[in-house]
Amino acid sequence: MKHKIFATIAGFMALTACEKDGEKLIVTPPEQPSAFSASSYDIVLKEANKDALAVTFYWKLGELASLNDPTAGIPEGVVGVSLQLSDTEDFTKHADTELKSDASSAQLTVLQLNQQMIKLGFNDNVKHDIFARLAIAIGRESTYSETLALKVTPFAAESGMKIVNKDDMTIVLGILNAKAETPDVYEGFVCTPSTWYNCFFVAPDGVVWGCDDVWTAYSLVPASVNNCWFAEPAGVQYVTADTKQNVWKQVYVPSMTATIGGQEIELKYSASAAGFKATLELSGSGSIAISGKGAEYNINTGTGTPADFPFCISANADGSLEFIPGTAGASEICFSQTGSYVLFVDVVNGKWELTANDAPAVQWPETMEAWYYFNGGDQQLSLASVLSPVEDGIYEGFIYTDPSWGDNYSNFRFKNPLTGEIFGTTGSDNAFTLAETGGWNLWSNDPGMHYVVLDMNTMTWTETATTAVAVAGDFNGWSTTADLMTFDNGKWTATCAIDPVGWGLQFVLGDDTDSWRWKYGDSDLDGTLVWGENIVPTETGTYTFNLDLTNFAAPSYTMLKQ
Repeated sequence: MKHKIFATIAGFMALTACEKDGEKLIVTPPEQPSAFSASSYDIVLKEANKDALAVTFYWKLGELASLNDPTAGIPEGVVGVSLQLSDTEDFTKHADTELKSDASSAQLTVLQLNQQMIKLGFNDNVKHDIFARLAIAIGRESTYSETLALKVTPFAAESGMKIVNKDDMTIVLGILNAKAETPDVYEGFVCTPSTWYNCFFVAPDGVVWGCDDVWTAYSLVPASVNNCWFAEPAGVQYVTADTKQNVWKQVYVPSMTATIGGQEIELKYSASAAGFKATLELSGSGSIAISGKGAEYNINTGTGTPADFPFCISANADGSLEFIPGTAGASEICFSQTGSYVLFVDVVNGKWELTANDAPAVQWPETMEAWYYFNGGDQQLSLASVLSPVEDGIYEGFIYTDPSWGDNYSNFRFKNPLTGEIFGTTGSDNAFTLAETGGWNLWSNDPGMHYVVLDMNTMTWTETATTAVAVAGDFNGWSTTADLMTFDNGKWTATCAIDPVGWGLQFVLGDDTDSWRWKYGDSDLDGTLVWGENIVPTETGTYTFNLDLTNFAAPSYTMLKQ
């Protein structure tokens, strides 16, 4: 089996010229390199021997190219050589291993060959016919060696690229998968738990990929000590990592839209289910199209202003789904019966479900409240926090508990303002389990400011200590420790000398270890705080700030110049 291919002019030899001491050298590719061989033609790969040598390919060095001056060496970079493996004899699709131009052999370990098999779409314990050849490129033209026919049995292995936590690489944020037609490009959905999430990418061969320096977002290089990071905000991201172009990108997906006969219904993100949900009232028969508009961050945008990224979801008949850039070409979900249904798009597992909604409708309040209670008693004292909805039955907000464990700010209970129901707990060992009219107040083991998530579906709540509340901005180098606020009578207060104004300032809850997860400002200076915005005073001076986090749906502040 022999193949002779020229990139531009069939039947003619390519001549590439370069200079050597004022003398022109002519590099000529061979008509076809001969004596291309392998150490084995029937290879069984075992994971237990992943570091062992699987196969060696040999060829004659002098047959890669020739010079008009045999005494001169071929200059570096003039000849490109790669080993190509393919599942078809015409090499329509192939996995490449780049080689040095002066090499006369190429060795692949068990793991390396297994990864090449994965790139070709094989991840099992079945014997496959594989074809191998050398590709020699000089200028724009390429010549190929004789093709070898091999049989390779790969072992089943994790084929995706993992996104792992920067500090604890056992924490896997998600796994990206490569398609057979694009083996160097990995893509898939992941859910970031916090803003500015720091991570590394781990390829199937174990190589850790990071960015090329500490400032260049969305570059991707192997064996880097610099971690990558996600731009804000947290939530669902569609990630693409290209190990050939050495870049990656994220598309933040805040929501999706189901379109039924011209009617649009929002699918809201459920963090607990890691997907998007909506209840649909369907009539007769028809189809449901799923689409949305994301925000793309890439090597060109950096982490600043993202680009609009319209997309649609291809919902396949087997329940799988695909993320399709653009607004056309996706398959739709068909239905044939009237009724109430729940549509769920499971982004983590790449599936969709349309199920009958048999559950009785639950009327959830627009907010939930937390009230301070007398320490050890049933006396209600004052409003601690108004929690805002995240999704059906789940609420979030901030609660402060007094470090001195005094009577005013140390114990609390949750209240449903719609029904008046009060929720405490049943005993001293059940601090995070709720019970209606429970005999015990709730409390925190770590006094201070806490981010609280209340789940009325499971009758539980969780807390995350934010450690501090600070005013941070250009005036103090964006320090989260220099200008701490103090808690007094339900509000946080600080007096700061704002000079320079620069980009302004933000209220930051937590220190640097929280990756600026909770940061609030007010770009239009209307007194209502918005996550991620800056407050830019009109002039320098000393200001007193009062921050009110009681209502998480609309946190507010005042700014008074002295």
